[in-house]
Amino acid sequence: MTTVSNSEVGSSDFVDAPTERESAFEVPIGVKSEATLSDIWPRALAYFTPPSIFTEQPASMADLRRYAHAAAWTSKAGARRALGIGYFRLIARPTTIACRYVEWIGQRPGRAIPVYALWKLVIETPPGPWIAQHFIMPLASFAGWLFL
Repeated sequence: MTTVSNSEVGSSDFVDAPTERESAFEVPIGVKSEATLSDIWPRALAYFTPPSIFTEQPASMADLRRYAHAAAWTSKAGARRALGIGYFRLIARPTTIACRYVEWIGQRPGRAIPVYALWKLVIETPPGPWIAQHFIMPLASFAGWLFL
């Protein structure tokens, strides 16, 4: 499966013809690949090269969901597909949502300043330090442990 853009899920414009960037490591299930290192290396580089943030729109949540449920990275059903969908639901979706809201807040000072002021107000009022100690710090520690 290839797309018009740099990322498989960055566009809904799926095409059948190969483009300059293909998804890496796609071998149909049950077919033995006779790929050599010279074949694998460029595909691995393409797989791990992030999309250009200046020229490509990020994939929408609907595109990411569609990719987890129907893309050609594995069979249409089975344990690998279920693990991929579970990964999307437990890790990819919450991370993407959190990062997109942080990005949205940081894009305008008119959003960032009120959010900072509200955060400062919460931390300075009596329940604020308790909330930070019992909710925010454990969540941040867990996120650091999980992602780092």
